[in-house]
Amino acid sequence: MNAVLRSRSFSLPKAGNSEEENEDAVFADDVQGRYAISDGATEGAYSRIWAHQLVKQYGENPLYSAPQQEGMSLQEWLPVFEAGRISPDSSDHLPWYLEKGIERGSYATLLGIAFSKASERHGVYEWDAVAIGDSCLFQVKADGFLDSFPLAFDYDFSNAPVLLSTVASSNKDAAKTLSHRTGVLLEGDRLLLVTDAFAAWIMKQSATSPEIVQKLVSLVDPDSFAELVDTERRSQRLKNDDSSLLVIEIGAGAVVRGTI
Repeated sequence: MNAVLRSRSFSLPKAGNSEEENEDAVFADDVQGRYAISDGATEGAYSRIWAHQLVKQYGENPLYSAPQQEGMSLQEWLPVFEAGRISPDSSDHLPWYLEKGIERGSYATLLGIAFSKASERHGVYEWDAVAIGDSCLFQVKADGFLDSFPLAFDYDFSNAPVLLSTVASSNKDAAKTLSHRTGVLLEGDRLLLVTDAFAAWIMKQSATSPEIVQKLVSLVDPDSFAELVDTERRSQRLKNDDSSLLVIEIGAGAVVRGTI
């Protein structure tokens, strides 16, 4: 598709952690019109690996809401978890404690959105989104109206959201709670894909300070994002958690990004 979608993304680990410990993952492809974000929700390297595998899978093969892709179940769509070479030896000979980690499973959210060009003349893009867990999509309309999916209020977040697991047998509840939404992106609109802590902060702050949303859509560089996150963490308005933001808009030309 001759896309004129344009995106930019920012991600920070918890304060005190290194970038290698950031368990969030972001995928963005402006040409194909595919975007995904995931938040690894269990401690350890496997959670980070799983989040990256989920967004990569969505980028290569989006999971659409019915009836566009009838017959493909969530379980059929999920990638097979690959721990990778986490030791000098083959992963077939892992230490017992790492094998136990694989057996217990790692968990992550998934929020994906795929676009189709509906009308080049009017610059209208139809989108199809799916979500499991508490990563959120915000649509910021040109008139300032803010809509969110799959959660609507900061108190909707819990300490035990349904998540996608590396253990296939643990995904029955996830399949039942898969949420989907379709919509249209118009010129002047923005879509924000956000992981949980930052999403809860947006919902709470925008209720009393609507200008915060315009500040977010105006962010263009990592330093500004880092300064905002650091300020809000220090004030304890924002939970100290991995925080990621992906902004999508209609631009004057296509820019290809693919961060996984």
